[in-house]
Amino acid sequence: RYRPSYIHAFDDARAIGRGGKDDYLSKPEFRVCSVLLCFYAAVVDCFFSVDVRILPGEWRAAYVLFRDGTLDGNGLAALVHPSDGVGTDEAADKIFKEMDSDGRGMATMAEWCKYFRKAEEDARTPVGLLFTGSRKEGRHHAAPPGLHRSTALPPGPGRSSPKGTGSVCGMASRALALFRKHFAPYGEKTPRGKSLRKAAWHRLCPDDGGAVRLAELERWVSLELERKHPGGVGRRIWCRLRPCCMHAFESARAVDGNGDTLSTREFRLCVRYLCIYSGMVDSHCSVAGDNRNGGGNGTDDGHCVSLKEWEAAFPHFRNGTGGYNFAAFADLADNSTAGDIFRKMDAGAQGSIALFEWCHYLVAAEIGRGTEDGADLSLGGPVTKN
Repeated sequence: RYRPSYIHAFDDARAIGRGGKDDYLSKPEFRVCSVLLCFYAAVVDCFFSVDVRILPGEWRAAYVLFRDGTLDGNGLAALVHPSDGVGTDEAADKIFKEMDSDGRGMATMAEWCKYFRKAEEDARTPVGLLFTGSRKEGRHHAAPPGLHRSTALPPGPGRSSPKGTGSVCGMASRALALFRKHFAPYGEKTPRGKSLRKAAWHRLCPDDGGAVRLAELERWVSLELERKHPGGVGRRIWCRLRPCCMHAFESARAVDGNGDTLSTREFRLCVRYLCIYSGMVDSHCSVAGDNRNGGGNGTDDGHCVSLKEWEAAFPHFRNGTGGYNFAAFADLADNSTAGDIFRKMDAGAQGSIALFEWCHYLVAAEIGRGTEDGADLSLGGPVTKN
């Protein structure tokens, strides 16, 4: 993933040092190269978070996510406070035009890196001054963008979790966005989705046994996250959202009634359920204050939502302002309706809402209101406690 970063860092370090007239680095140039390597790693990471080559429509979609913090800008000057007061599409198109230097309608890796380098130079950041030669190499270098944040999930809008994977009360976490971005394509009814599922099924069931157990599904999900997001990031996403695997598996395996295993036909629905239940698990975590940054065990393990916590969180669920959009909360208006919903969710009348009670209520509402998620959920089994 990061290989292009050392090529750009090497070439720029040579150019800064002795004009790039040789094919090796001197000792002073190596120090420059080390700084630039961290910078370009952050730039390359941003590039691949959009695509392997970027078209105008892809950039518009990604630009919104960079602005609101869903995608990590790694502190790069090109993505800090971008075009305030300008319409989102207008600002995105302006930036894309500048990036697409050859006018071919796509931004390549080289064009992307060139644009980000110029942004650092224009902003006169420590790295930018190094590029322009205005800062002498080796003296009091501030950390380049991305150096201290390369293995952390940065807080999104309104979030302040030091681990980066959590969220404030009632706000969707960045972990959820990354989880869904990776797994959603597997559940699509498209040729690409079918191809992804076929490859995933082979990894899940290499001996072609034809069925998958919960432990195998969990192992696949956790390995996918750690492969996609190395450096401990994937592990933290997994720890936070692990319970969604159990709920997705239990619901999907009921379609064909294959006992305690999952069939190939059920696998597509299971992946859809992973994306649906991950939102339910994430929202429960955000209200209950359970960020699962390392201790989640994949079960409904006692983290419950109290009435006080729900009263503090429900404004964020109203009209989806917290990043969630559950049919169950469509009628949320004030403390009175919030209290009524709490009592309905608290099926055991314990004064708190366990994860399975939370999921049961949300699933019933999606099915009852005939939403797109509800249509898929209606095909599976009920929410189970464990």
